[in-house]
Amino acid sequence: MGPSLLEPCKAGDGRIRYPLGTIKDYNEYALLAFTHMDKLNRARLRRGEYEECLLNMWDELDRMYAGRPVVLPLLGSGITRFDGGKPSEDDLLRCMLCTLRASKRHFKEGVVVVLTEKTAARMRLYEVNGYIEAWENRIERKMVYRTRTYIAADWDGDRDAVDQLHKWNDSDYWGLSFTDAHNLQQSRDSSLPCSIKSSLKERMDHSKRFVLIVGDSTDTVTKGSCRYCGSYNAWTSSCARMHSVDYRSYIKYECDKAMEADIDIVVLYNNTRVDRSKCPEAVRYHGNHVAMMYYRDGKYYWDYPAVKKALQ
Repeated sequence: MGPSLLEPCKAGDGRIRYPLGTIKDYNEYALLAFTHMDKLNRARLRRGEYEECLLNMWDELDRMYAGRPVVLPLLGSGITRFDGGKPSEDDLLRCMLCTLRASKRHFKEGVVVVLTEKTAARMRLYEVNGYIEAWENRIERKMVYRTRTYIAADWDGDRDAVDQLHKWNDSDYWGLSFTDAHNLQQSRDSSLPCSIKSSLKERMDHSKRFVLIVGDSTDTVTKGSCRYCGSYNAWTSSCARMHSVDYRSYIKYECDKAMEADIDIVVLYNNTRVDRSKCPEAVRYHGNHVAMMYYRDGKYYWDYPAVKKALQ
């Protein structure tokens, strides 16, 4: 087993503090530095730190597992307190799988996540199975000639950034050049979410590049979820039209489809800095992440060179 690349440090009281995600080998067990401890010895963690911890953990496991089976609990489902609210058990498992894939680490004996019977009964494991299948099989999709760029955004909150992209694209002066997949077909806002998603899927099938514009509300918008459709029965959690129920927003649906399509991903932040915590989890650690703006002399400017480089 090689040395860890995560360096511990000494706290003011003389104790050694290990970076989140550090693993120490102890007989047949791997001891994980998973949370911070507050003054009352309560385990606390921020969501961004949880993801960082998992990414470090996969690297550490790859360093020390030596072909042994990797068996883990559902990390974060116990007494750990999350600042801003505890994620659901489904979200925790999804995050573990997302970070494993993002780490590009492969464990010959596989990875086992142990769930109690009560936990498993509460979770939508059928969705997790579908997610894993999409990763491993890349899903059989129509063979089409992909030539277009698919732009996804919170059209209410970040239309200025979308309009700026099109301004650069339509200008004879600027060198940005792409063909928008949304020119293929338009769905009316009055359509059912499921029919709009079907149209979005068709556009994705013709796209070679997925561009997501991230603003303040991108990861929290709910538009497109079946929960807010007039045909959704909240009592039975079913659709009155007998359609399948999909709780994802349009944006999260688009991010999942981009991952399934295995196309180029560019994430542009409608800000002066990259803040991955505002990016939907499916593409949070994938593709090229770039800020669309910069700040100089008290003013904000669109950063054309950075965007052009990201799209090349």
